[in-house]
Amino acid sequence: KAVKKWASRPFFICIADFGVLRWLVRLGDVARYGLGARQGEGPMTTDVTIIVKTTVAGLGFELVDFERAGGGMMRVFIDHPDGISVENCADVSNQLTRVLMVENIDYSRLEVSSPGLDRPLKTLEDFSRFVGVAVKVRLNLAVDARKRFDGVVESVVGEAITFTLVDDAAATGKAKTLKRGNAKARVEVDPVEAKRITVMLNDIERARLIPDI
Repeated sequence: KAVKKWASRPFFICIADFGVLRWLVRLGDVARYGLGARQGEGPMTTDVTIIVKTTVAGLGFELVDFERAGGGMMRVFIDHPDGISVENCADVSNQLTRVLMVENIDYSRLEVSSPGLDRPLKTLEDFSRFVGVAVKVRLNLAVDARKRFDGVVESVVGEAITFTLVDDAAATGKAKTLKRGNAKARVEVDPVEAKRITVMLNDIERARLIPDI
């Protein structure tokens, strides 16, 4: 159920979706703040990413992902070992609004969210942190005739990440899901029956945790 809080300009919207908390800032008067929307742009420049990451880290949070959508929308995904609350999203949103204004960064809306139950994994640190956890992976190019698979992160060595394939093991009846927490699915696989695949980080197009629901 969405919970909304209004102000004259800008106004803020708190959104609570399944597994995700979002705090949206809409600039009601773009001209007044000297900010504009750039339509149909791709990823943000490195400088802006650094600004956002530094601001988020300064408040004690991890920047999980940062993207720009059409219509001038900026989306910022944050996380913390203790989880993310609506107040956390609001604090980060308020600080980013001030910093982006000072830096004269063009945008029309800013959305600060928790990463949700299916948190994306993007860095080697992410994969190292979630060793033993089931993830859904999509590769840039097929490896061992596979471009998509579900697997458990087994190890990270250098930039090489090894997964135990859950779908193959499950087909043999040797895989078992373990309930642990409300955000991750941990899987126990018979090491003899399990098939493994090793890929480099830059081979991975997308990887997300498989929610334990």
